[in-house]
Amino acid sequence: MNDPHNRRNATRFPSDFFVEYVGNQFLGRGTVLNLSPNGVLIRGDYLPIVGTRVSLRMAPPDGQGTLFVERAVVRWVGNSQLGVEIVAMPPVAYMRLASLMAVILRERGCVCMPLLPWHCRCPNVPPAAKQGRGPAGTDADLLPKRQSDAGSPTEQDSVIRRIGAG
Repeated sequence: MNDPHNRRNATRFPSDFFVEYVGNQFLGRGTVLNLSPNGVLIRGDYLPIVGTRVSLRMAPPDGQGTLFVERAVVRWVGNSQLGVEIVAMPPVAYMRLASLMAVILRERGCVCMPLLPWHCRCPNVPPAAKQGRGPAGTDADLLPKRQSDAGSPTEQDSVIRRIGAG
């Protein structure tokens, strides 16, 4: 099944802002149609093949400048759209992504405002905006994975601990 709308393993938040996606020998431009803790759906002017590694430069309307995703992989392509899985991004950028999702929830009527936006349980927020917690079901599994040296805690582990303490 190649329908990106039916491959949901995390909450998707409808969006509409500019993105550039850069591969080894191309630069594509487009619009972010939706985003989740671990992926982005883009309507773009260039469709790379599935499996292509890209980086993303997004321009969300929060006035904080470019949101950068270091590493992502194209997982789906069709109908002028591409589904991109986030593989790695700086923890600060990931927290900003969560903040963007919280803004989208508020705009859709969320009143519970959970620490992590995909935990919204408001009855008035459409189900499409609050479907899940992420692929493995725990908050620690929501951040893109990053290798640590000899098992030492990574900066992302520190962010996860701060989130859990909040």
